[in-house]
Amino acid sequence: MSSKLKEKVKVYLALRSGGVCAHPEYQVRLTENPAGEDQGAIIGEAAHIFGEKPGSARYDPIISIEFLSSAENLIYLCPTHHTLIDKQRKTHTVAKLFYWKTDHENKMREATTAPSVEVTYDEIQIVTGSLSRTILLQEVQEARKAEEHLDVIKNGLEENLDLLTTTLTELGEIDKDVRRRVLGYSRWYEPASKDEIFQKLAVFGHERELVAFNARRLQDDGLIQITENHYLPWNEEVCQQAAESLMAEILRELEK
Repeated sequence: MSSKLKEKVKVYLALRSGGVCAHPEYQVRLTENPAGEDQGAIIGEAAHIFGEKPGSARYDPIISIEFLSSAENLIYLCPTHHTLIDKQRKTHTVAKLFYWKTDHENKMREATTAPSVEVTYDEIQIVTGSLSRTILLQEVQEARKAEEHLDVIKNGLEENLDLLTTTLTELGEIDKDVRRRVLGYSRWYEPASKDEIFQKLAVFGHERELVAFNARRLQDDGLIQITENHYLPWNEEVCQQAAESLMAEILRELEK
């Protein structure tokens, strides 16, 4: 198998695994954010279930070369557990690892499948503490099962956007909409590129110059931080509330 094809198999495996270690007791995300001048990093590894070569863990000479190199014979793990399954061979059997793989990938598939029912704005408010786009829809579904969720809506919805409303007071409707979206996108898509925000605001008829002007005013007010290529949230509370006000739109985008 060529190195290019191997890389495609690894990417496919990582996507099926949700970028998370498949160990059932250690399901952590296997990516690291940028640090200093370094870019973000992927630390997950594609581990063989049936060993690839004679002498390797769980090697079986009757298994075809094609299957050995396929995503079906690979499990996505952190470096620690990749090493562990190859050193503790009697404990980590073929059957156990295939169970880990199948169970984990099924869970990832279910967690990222959109619900067939419409999500209401009130229900979205239940999960306003979550910024994870990959599990947001799942949390909405779970919230529906909770008996107290109507009380959460009733008691928390009205006061939840008070700070954002105060921040946007005395602005014209156009500037108010632009600033709310810049604040919200800066939090939701963190880090939010300027070009991406310009494109999103253009859909609503807001020109690039208008967006840039309002963004600078938001920075002057200490609400966002502007870098060369990004708008970053600075006042976490205001940006969070702005993001919450856009959740219905974000959910529709996720369901496409």
